Amino acid sequence: MRAHGARKSRARRLRYLRIQARRLARRVSLRAATDWQPWWVESPDELVLLEAGLPPEYQHLERVVIGRALVYRGEVLLDPLPNTRRIAIVFNGCPSRTLPVVMSDGPRTRRHRFTSYRPLPLCLWYSGDGPEQRWRLAQGLVELVDLTRLHLLREARFRQTGRWRGPEVHPDDLDVPTNRAFRRALDRDGPRLKCWCGSGRRYIRCHGQVAEERELAALGLLQPPVHQQLPKAA
Repeated sequence: MRAHGARKSRARRLRYLRIQARRLARRVSLRAATDWQPWWVESPDELVLLEAGLPPEYQHLERVVIGRALVYRGEVLLDPLPNTRRIAIVFNGCPSRTLPVVMSDGPRTRRHRFTSYRPLPLCLWYSGDGPEQRWRLAQGLVELVDLTRLHLLREARFRQTGRWRGPEVHPDDLDVPTNRAFRRALDRDGPRLKCWCGSGRRYIRCHGQVAEERELAALGLLQPPVHQQLPKAA
């Protein structure tokens, strides 16, 4: 009899906790819906400045919303090489204050990419670079795409020759003291890194815990199956 009463008490307690959890979730969702707005709604002038002067060859880039980030995804030609690569440019904050995250498909050259996410972001600039060496909002999206194409072209040359054609500072060069400190910081802060989608959660608790194919597909970086890449027989 006493055990039966204890079970009923636990059931009532669990039911009460479920009701309180649902109420709290509704309050949090309502507060988030009323207080938070995406950056392209709060700062439409920055969106206009970002997309200004986009040439016809970049008009095919698709603009999608993933989480709290605005993502531009599509294919670019690595002229003069006859290769095309898929890219995803992620803006998870106002471009005037938050640097974008640029990712690409194809062969991965870890030396010139960050290892923070599974789609390895391109190392377009170094943390110690000055403002003149980084992309700025005034340059627009077209300059960022051009910089991405140049980086991917240098990656292709690097895989062929083993030499990087351009300025290079990389934390793998451990003979430089600042690079050793930078490498230790990457190893220490990697598990606590925020997700690229701008959700505010850690990557390992957000897009890092979904299947890699789903993450790549959302970014437009998933390569088609081999049978779709083969040319059809005449």
